[in-house]
Amino acid sequence: GDETIFTLLHDQQVRLSAGEMLLFLPRLEKPFRVQGPATSFWIRDRGTVVAQVTTNRGIKLVCLSGRPTLLAGAQEAVLEPGRVYFLPPGPPRLGRNLLIDLTLFLRTSALIQAFPEKLPAEREIRNTAFRQAVSIQKRTRLFVGDATTAEDFDLLMVED
Repeated sequence: GDETIFTLLHDQQVRLSAGEMLLFLPRLEKPFRVQGPATSFWIRDRGTVVAQVTTNRGIKLVCLSGRPTLLAGAQEAVLEPGRVYFLPPGPPRLGRNLLIDLTLFLRTSALIQAFPEKLPAEREIRNTAFRQAVSIQKRTRLFVGDATTAEDFDLLMVED
């Protein structure tokens, strides 16, 4: 992203200080580490994930494909495509998560739209979004915003 500040610490570790980044993770022998401004996590197994620094200095993750495993402190969780996960600032831990409309996210994400070429997992991401769209019965006009505290995040209501 335009406002992204990150440092590649070595081939298996990055420091994300501001903004957002797309992580395409092939099957790795060792977990990949992301250090945020006030939290950190490890991720292993194959998948595509968007990581974004929130205004409270935590991290928001959106899983786009695969089922990578997140390791945050003593917690371990398999990430599901189409879910947004919050990691609040402080000791590494997994906060709240919720299901989002993956098709809408892909269509409206400036980061995803900025790539001139197809993403490495483009086909898998699109297939996952299609399967999710078929399975979702009800939708709301709420959009997930930014994290406001260690436990809360904004939900934005769109009115006609």
